[in-house]
Amino acid sequence: MGNLETASGNLQEARNYFDRAVQIWAQGGDETATTLAFTYLSAGRMHMLQGNLLEAMNLTQLAETLFIRTIGGDKGFMAK
Repeated sequence: MGNLETASGNLQEARNYFDRAVQIWAQGGDETATTLAFTYLSAGRMHMLQGNLLEAMNLTQLAETLFIRTIGGDKGFMAK
């Protein structure tokens, strides 16, 4: 839902959905780490659109750290 709200320009609503998603996925530990990382990337995009570039970069870094920790450093990671 956060991605849909972001695409519609409803960035505050998107943030609410991303915050809720992070709470849910964080409880799952390593089992849901990849989904949590994707949520961080999406929330980072939303922050970028709001002009919160530091927060966007922080969330991208969190996503990268999760990917490396859970799927390994030998896999590709790319975020725009």
